[in-house]
Amino acid sequence: MGKLDDLFEGSKSHPFVMIAASLLAPTVVPILRSAAKPLAKALVKSGFLAYRSVQEHVAEATEEFHDLLAEVEAETKESNKAQSTASRSPSDPSTG
Repeated sequence: MGKLDDLFEGSKSHPFVMIAASLLAPTVVPILRSAAKPLAKALVKSGFLAYRSVQEHVAEATEEFHDLLAEVEAETKESNKAQSTASRSPSDPSTG
């Protein structure tokens, strides 16, 4: 508030500015309020839409990650099965 005080320091119009502001406030405040409400609503709506978009992208990424994990799991099981059947083969002298 120091800068605001400096603006009016030494000015004799300081009380007049305050009186003018108090007289204009009942007119100006409703105008500002009526303009602020649609702006606030638009900001909330934009934030909500951004949230939904991010939520959808995260869901898609999660689904792709789960698909990738399922593929890796299937390949690992297949690889382990191939290794276990290869180690039991009749041509292996250590098994027989």
